[in-house]
Amino acid sequence: MKSVVGEEIYRRCVEAMADRGMPEIAVRLFKPWTVTTMLSVPPAETGEFLGFYLYRLAVQKGIEVIGLETVQEQLDVFDGMPETDQVALLVDTLNNLDQLPMLNQQLLEAYLQRDLRKLAELSNQSLSLSDEALGYQIKQRVVDDRNRRIAKRLEPLMYEGGLFAAVGALHLPGEAGLLVLLREQGFSVDLVY
Repeated sequence: MKSVVGEEIYRRCVEAMADRGMPEIAVRLFKPWTVTTMLSVPPAETGEFLGFYLYRLAVQKGIEVIGLETVQEQLDVFDGMPETDQVALLVDTLNNLDQLPMLNQQLLEAYLQRDLRKLAELSNQSLSLSDEALGYQIKQRVVDDRNRRIAKRLEPLMYEGGLFAAVGALHLPGEAGLLVLLREQGFSVDLVY
């Protein structure tokens, strides 16, 4: 990591990750995008992400679980980014660390209020980095491209019926959001929560 980001940025990463209980020995093995991702999400209070909780619950109830993306596809979203873009994103994250808790709180509030418009606005705000072109590329990779892949994979499953699909809330809104893509495939989409 140090050879990719340089001494100063590396030290900032080590310090920021130490605040999250991550030792330097682990940080030095990470790629820049890994640190960016870990710093961008609030620390889990339960140690368990919602997606894993839902997975575990389905398994306990004997419900078939089908992945809409492979682990490799999820990793490739960031791992496939040029190293220079990974470093730029990391630096932007480090420069805005103090704003992330407030942004995450606003995202949570918008989610709890079911305000998809606000979710999209906040998501775009968080991605509009110092470099707008990079922010656009990241949105394409992290949200829009994945939405198209997920919508395509959902289609045959939805025709089978009895489907419960769990996706991150930021995949729902917008012109390239799953709600629009599923409607374009001919499905009706209704709010149930």
